[in-house]
Amino acid sequence: MTEALVVTAAGLQLCLERADEGWLDSLSCPEDGSWGALSISKGKISFIIAREDKSNSSRAVVLAQNGDVFGQAPPQARREILQRIHRVLMAAQTPPLRLPLGWNVFQHENLIAFFACRREFGAWRWIAEVYPRGSHDTGFWRLTHSDSQLQLEQFPESPYFTRASETYNRAASAWGDVVADANVRFRDIPAEKGPKKIAPAIDLDITTFGAVTKHLTYSAWLEHLTPRQREFLDHPSERSVKLRGPAGSGKTLALELKALRELYRALDAGRVVRLLFATHSWSAAEQVDASIRLLDERGESDKIDVYPLLEIARERLPREHAHGALGLLGHDSLSGRRLQLERIDAIVSRLRRGDWIAYRERVSPEFRRRVEAESGSPERNTFVWDLMMEFSSVLGAQGIFPGVTAERRYLALSRMAWMMPLPTAEERRFVLRVYTDYVDELRAEGVLTADQLVNDFLSYLETFTWNARRASEGYDLILVDELHLFSEQERLILNYLTRSADEYPRIIMALDPRQAPSEAYGYSGVPSARRESGEAEAQLGEVRSLDLRVIHRFAVEILDLVRHVHQSYPALDLGADWAFDPGSLESSAGSAGTKPTISVCVGLKEEREAVLARAAAILNKTDPDERVAVILLDPLRLEDYEKSAVAFLKTGVAIIKGKDDVDRLRYTRRSVVLSAAEYVAGLQFSHVIVAGFPHAETRGANSSYQLRRLLSSLYLAVSRASKVVEIYTNSEAGELLDVLETAMRMRIIAGAASS
Repeated sequence: MTEALVVTAAGLQLCLERADEGWLDSLSCPEDGSWGALSISKGKISFIIAREDKSNSSRAVVLAQNGDVFGQAPPQARREILQRIHRVLMAAQTPPLRLPLGWNVFQHENLIAFFACRREFGAWRWIAEVYPRGSHDTGFWRLTHSDSQLQLEQFPESPYFTRASETYNRAASAWGDVVADANVRFRDIPAEKGPKKIAPAIDLDITTFGAVTKHLTYSAWLEHLTPRQREFLDHPSERSVKLRGPAGSGKTLALELKALRELYRALDAGRVVRLLFATHSWSAAEQVDASIRLLDERGESDKIDVYPLLEIARERLPREHAHGALGLLGHDSLSGRRLQLERIDAIVSRLRRGDWIAYRERVSPEFRRRVEAESGSPERNTFVWDLMMEFSSVLGAQGIFPGVTAERRYLALSRMAWMMPLPTAEERRFVLRVYTDYVDELRAEGVLTADQLVNDFLSYLETFTWNARRASEGYDLILVDELHLFSEQERLILNYLTRSADEYPRIIMALDPRQAPSEAYGYSGVPSARRESGEAEAQLGEVRSLDLRVIHRFAVEILDLVRHVHQSYPALDLGADWAFDPGSLESSAGSAGTKPTISVCVGLKEEREAVLARAAAILNKTDPDERVAVILLDPLRLEDYEKSAVAFLKTGVAIIKGKDDVDRLRYTRRSVVLSAAEYVAGLQFSHVIVAGFPHAETRGANSSYQLRRLLSSLYLAVSRASKVVEIYTNSEAGELLDVLETAMRMRIIAGAASS
């Protein structure tokens, strides 16, 4: 029975890079040393040590939980538990310890508690000790669950801590012998040799926040700003401002610099200032937090709160207003809204097979078509999206819940132009029926949605209690990234979070004028123009808009294609916020000397093989610091590509199936990144291969919605590249997209040989 596992950062990194899921059961390295790491046992303590480790290497000592390192955590959580152990061990080497915000870290002296894995795997938390006995190690002593919580302050008095101390002492005493044994065994094992292309791991900085900050500090960046960025940075913060710009224009960087500028100015003036940087997801918050820390040259970034807006609502809602034991559907707005859409779609499908017949003859033909549209079609997606907005912004906002008075109150509401069109009473009754089943499901499972939490928080923010606390707990300035992903109710929350109710809010917002909010939630086919009352906008008062027109991320040749895609949008209904002149964009990255290319293959199979062969060839030739990505426009193609990629790519493949997968790139050997367009927002690659176009027949149905979705995905995929874009399609998918045909005629894209 294992008493503890002792791993070094290098040893654990090598195992996470190379091991399959079966390794998670044994936690034992190959005896031939082929991974560059060895497993050595001393009594009941197992050690994993890398070739480069020394006697003074920092270690993670993981106490077994009833004989198992992972305790009762589910098998699917094991890899992530080890990844987080590695992150903590690395972070502890450069104090003060800073961990991702989404881990909900609590600290007492040198003890910390944090989520051991994503909350979808269960509410598992580590109790860990940083630098036990004055060492440079980290001890992971107790894996707890919310069902059996242990107070951090009381942990040193528990028998677990006594056992941990004894085990740590035995592990530390045996370490010298482990290093000596490893040195002897490694003498007979050849060191790994290979071409430079095999890097120890993907450097996440290259694809995320490192690509944004370029590892420059705040003052260094001031010398590199464009006139428009400088204008934004110098713009007075007494009034709200909207910063608009396409991908690669530096919106997020400008917001981060603005946050530091306002903080530094306040500190220099001797003022205490409260700043909030609001995001729509934990993954975005963690990237922003990491970027601000890289930019901060005074060590003051802790004074800027960087959180998903939903976390603010969950944290600030007083206990008497909260929902007690109810859990939250999803862990932020991004994941929660996706789950809401899936539930609503399933309920509509179920009712269509049953009680829908009682409503069918008394609704309008348009409403009937929307209900009876196939699940996943643009028309159904739009209908489900409208239902979610109706539940949030009308029923929830009005405090209408299923019950005897719900129908009377709902039918009596005046329908405004911004609301979902429901001209007949029977249509509203059907919507109420979907809403009732939806709420009943949530109640039965003991969960509430992000929208319900937002509406409850809004109700609290309108109370006298919050008005009294607002001056001390509100924010002097709020910065919002990706405004287009926030609902109107969420943006109303921002208006209430400022310090003063007597002045217009000071909110600085960044938005991309071409990204549809629905597609961020994996829901294609929904127009980007919102249905909303306009109340959130009205409360901001006069708002100035500033446009960023210089693209920093990609070369001139890629900008030409991005500009061309932009110019294909005017016929679509995008709304006033999205008016933007793509012709004025310019690139600061210079020329890569390579125009984007397009290749037409015979069929789907040939396309996959050509794409993967090309990706492998590019990877073999590129510098280790450059990254190659295959980005699919149709997420349904991802499964087929994944099966082929795993078998085909000898260099390996890193697959991103959602926002939470991005951090796993840290533990993937240098490889081709494979993903759908909707999952790669915020990432950057030197080379991008765009493939996986939806079939032309699918594109033709409800063409305005599908075209909007396809253009948005194409724009997102192309704009991830800094140097080279190659596009692949196949004859089985039907005719080439018009925007690409015209790009070829205008010589923006070069044709390549068919295959």
